This record gives sequence, structure tokens and C-alpha cells, in this order.
Amino acid sequence: LPKSKAGTMYQLHSGHIVLNQHLHHINRSNRPLCIQCEANKPETVHHMLFECEWYNSECHILRNKLGREALSMSSCWWTRMG
Repeated sequence: LPKSKAGTMYQLHSGHIVLNQHLHHINRSNRPLCIQCEANKPETVHHMLFECEWYNSECHILRNKLGREALSMSSCWWTRMG
């Protein structure tokens, strides 16, 4: 696994990523909540991937534009664009 992708996977797993919950924890954001949706929930990796209506809507638009390629995680991680 390339170092850059391993780093991203570690950040996703640990939660130490540029999302408001982590930024708030290190005093880089005024609040830990997601500013994209109205769920009033902390902006965490879990929230972004499974709960955030705004993010899911954006993903749906992207999937429609990418077509079949959007279904493959390997196309996200193992291509030049990924």
C-alpha cells in the first residue's frame, strides 16, 4: 500500500482527519458539529459515510456521473485519480 494511501486509511480509522469533531478536539474549529446537514450531529467519519444527508446526496451525484466505475472501491484507491 503506498504511504499516502496508508496515511489516509489510518486517518479514517483513527478519526484524526480534517472533520469538525477532530478539529474541535484540537482547538481548530469552534464546534464539532457537521455544518453540511441539519442533523445536529458531530462531524465524524461514521457520520459522513453513513448518516449525513448532504454527503450522501453529493455521493449520489458523483456515482451518477462516474457510472459503473463508482461501484468499485479499487478504482478509487488503485488508479491515478484515486
